[in-house]
Amino acid sequence: MHRLVVADDHPIVFHAIRDALPRVGFRIVAECMEASAALAAIRAYAPDTLILDLHLPGGGLTLLQRLRAAGSRVRVLVLSGDDERVGGLRALRAGADGYLPKTASPADLTHAIELVARGKRCFRPLVTEGVASADSNDDALLGSLSDREFSVLKGLAEGRSNGEIALDLALTPKSVSACRNKLMRKLSLPNLPALILFARVNHVTVD
Repeated sequence: MHRLVVADDHPIVFHAIRDALPRVGFRIVAECMEASAALAAIRAYAPDTLILDLHLPGGGLTLLQRLRAAGSRVRVLVLSGDDERVGGLRALRAGADGYLPKTASPADLTHAIELVARGKRCFRPLVTEGVASADSNDDALLGSLSDREFSVLKGLAEGRSNGEIALDLALTPKSVSACRNKLMRKLSLPNLPALILFARVNHVTVD
């Protein structure tokens, strides 16, 4: 019996996953609406598979990074409303076993759950082609970025100002500037043009 924890802050997603669950051999043991509850459920129930919203309150990506840093063997299928290539690459780089956009069909969701739960990877070509064209060191660096760091990097690559990024992320322009400088140090890049080029080459933005 494959045991699953589902972590998403939208009840409609719980219903969709229940409906898409393969008929035999799969059981949802917990449904969680924020990251700390999901982590507690993983510790309590030791599930085979976690179905995770990339933007789960408390940090879906952060939870995934934390699980992988701790050596957790739980299989992780990430669901997200993000652009598939951008979101899928983020998930893959952070250690997910599969990624599916929330616009996918119920049949695709059933197939993805089965694949990931049985130890297979599930990334569509739009995602894997981005990885094939990227440097493995770049993938590791991008996988280590926090949600805030990634959002600032994405905004900069889209040509937006510190003020515009700050408004979207509910930060001050000074905080965005500090994050930009931290990104350059973390990614060993000398200046803003190099940072923007790095983001675009690694498909951080939608072309």
